[in-house]
Amino acid sequence: MSWDDGDLVQASFRGFAFAVERVSDSIDRRVIEHEFLYRDGANLDDTGRRARPFRFTAFFLGPGYLAELTAFMRICDEGKTGTLVHPLFGQFQAKCVKCDPSHSHERRNHASLELEFKEDGTNTRQAIIQTAKSAAQSLSTTQSQAQTDLDGLGLSADDTTATQAAIDNAGTFADDIEATPDDLSARYDELRKSVDEAVDELEAIDPTTTWQVAQGVRDMLTDAQTLKEAVETVSRQVLARPVPSALTLRLLALDLYDDPERDIDLLRLNKVRNPFMIPAGAELLVYSE
Repeated sequence: MSWDDGDLVQASFRGFAFAVERVSDSIDRRVIEHEFLYRDGANLDDTGRRARPFRFTAFFLGPGYLAELTAFMRICDEGKTGTLVHPLFGQFQAKCVKCDPSHSHERRNHASLELEFKEDGTNTRQAIIQTAKSAAQSLSTTQSQAQTDLDGLGLSADDTTATQAAIDNAGTFADDIEATPDDLSARYDELRKSVDEAVDELEAIDPTTTWQVAQGVRDMLTDAQTLKEAVETVSRQVLARPVPSALTLRLLALDLYDDPERDIDLLRLNKVRNPFMIPAGAELLVYSE
């Protein structure tokens, strides 16, 4: 949906529609800063996203506006989680945390409201994906350090061909977080082989001077295994599945899990505009169990 010039757009909460003039949203990450003595900067640890706030300037207009406003305020005052249909971004499960109506003597049959909703519920898929991203970042850091240590040895490129290949393989592995588990597993086997060759090469040069680089490439393999397992977890937890025929989200939950109440899980995974009519062939994300 897009804004039309000068027109209000529709939103709704728990099935109660209202007109919207202005929308304000934000995304706020929970970031922990780890600072160290005698080191510039900090390491930032992303621990997830806070609940998204949705802020609207809404209107109730017309001769029956007061009855509609009163009914809407009663719904907000119940404090229950419900479906919020955002005029731009689709559906969310949310609570109304602020409902501030305003009336003006100059404008009859009119009330404006400052509304704030907050997303209610956690996103399991995003938490798992964040674990995979953290593993990829750790591998990138280890790979970068191994490259620095190798460069510091001052050896010729011909003497460290296998080691450089292992470091390059680790960098590519860290960048390919979206790979399928089967592809990543095959590439992990290739990385493990190249790491073994690198360690043999470094020990043949001089184990007393190359041990730090050898340990670095071993650490790369450990981080790569963590990343592989995280990607496999994402695949096991969430699947993309086409809808076989036109049905409601509750019927789909009944078909998948024998529990229609799990339509809430499906709503959290997918921004469905109309849960009462999912078209045939639409691809939805579903939990594997």
